[in-house]
Amino acid sequence: MRRFGLFAVVIGALALAACVPTKAPTPQLVTVPFECTGGSQTLTVPGGVTTVYVNAFGGQGGDGPPALFGAGVGGAGGLGGHAAGGLPVAPGETLQVNVGCAGEDGGALGSGAGDGGFGGAAGDASGGDAGSDSSGGGGGASDVRRATTVLVQAGAGGGGAHASADDATGGAGGKGGGTTGTAGSAGTSTGAPCMPGQPGTQSFRGAGGGASTGCTAASAGLLSRGGNGSVENTGGGGGGGGHFGGGGGAGGATNGLVHVGAGGGGGSGFVAPGVLAPVLQSGVRSGNGVVLVSYFV
Repeated sequence: MRRFGLFAVVIGALALAACVPTKAPTPQLVTVPFECTGGSQTLTVPGGVTTVYVNAFGGQGGDGPPALFGAGVGGAGGLGGHAAGGLPVAPGETLQVNVGCAGEDGGALGSGAGDGGFGGAAGDASGGDAGSDSSGGGGGASDVRRATTVLVQAGAGGGGAHASADDATGGAGGKGGGTTGTAGSAGTSTGAPCMPGQPGTQSFRGAGGGASTGCTAASAGLLSRGGNGSVENTGGGGGGGGHFGGGGGAGGATNGLVHVGAGGGGGSGFVAPGVLAPVLQSGVRSGNGVVLVSYFV
């Protein structure tokens, strides 16, 4: 009888344990960073994941050169923007990730123009190249795409411009990102200032800095790509990449009066319809861009 009673107690305890619900494991947040590589990268959505959250940051525009060899101070490159949001996804699908690189800084006098930073798929959202003589290139935009469709894109900053005289200052690049980037700035010198590049918006590319006395017109931005700064003695900065690219800054000549180059405009950011909790900010990222993709497992 005692054995039978012990057996009954064990069976009862097992039955009671079966009725107690098992505590589900706490979901763990995973964040995958993607850095500037000069090419496209991919993310395969893990099993069981139906939403990923993207934080994308565009590249900064290149700086104009420091005060060297009798030249003035170059303008600073504009900071890159931030774009974020939640993407509904299917387990196993592949997303394309493109991380914008910073524009190349201008160097010493005679070192040549700074190249625009890589951005977008096959470079289609890269920054514009600077004009001649040491100005900075525009930064490249960062984005996440489903096939060829851009879902989240962070605009990039415009490049800073060169100043060829010791009492002059080159124009600064405009900030990238937000619904509209910001325009570059004109430099300061003994001559009339050259015109800066204008920002990209949600609907239009940024205009290039126009021609004026002693200054040569620059290229407008393109759909996603920044415009090139104009080629002159003191070239303009390149425009930043983005949803619509910023325009390049006009460049100036040294003809008795010094007309220093102007900064490039910043590229705009973008978040596609249907993206959850969208965020667009301008001018928050220095250096190369980065893309952070987060999800719970």
